[in-house]
Amino acid sequence: MYADGLSNKMVCGAGVILEGPSDLILEQALKIEFKATNNQAEYEVVLAGLHLAYDIGACEVACKSNSQLVVNQIKGKFEVKELLLQK
Repeated sequence: MYADGLSNKMVCGAGVILEGPSDLILEQALKIEFKATNNQAEYEVVLAGLHLAYDIGACEVACKSNSQLVVNQIKGKFEVKELLLQK
């Protein structure tokens, strides 16, 4: 799974690509309907990608993200200080 989120003054969104066996590739673009920080958008896309992977029956998922904060928080290397991200 490749995941990337974005947030600016105009729009919040995200994109996820799932690659699976037999050259399966699924792409999903998401519009986040609430005001979100960039870090929240990054988390939203990881969650959306995991839900999509679950829906297609994936048993194991490797996630790639360009967000050092999200990756290290998920790995437990960085503390999650923001209450919304803790949830």
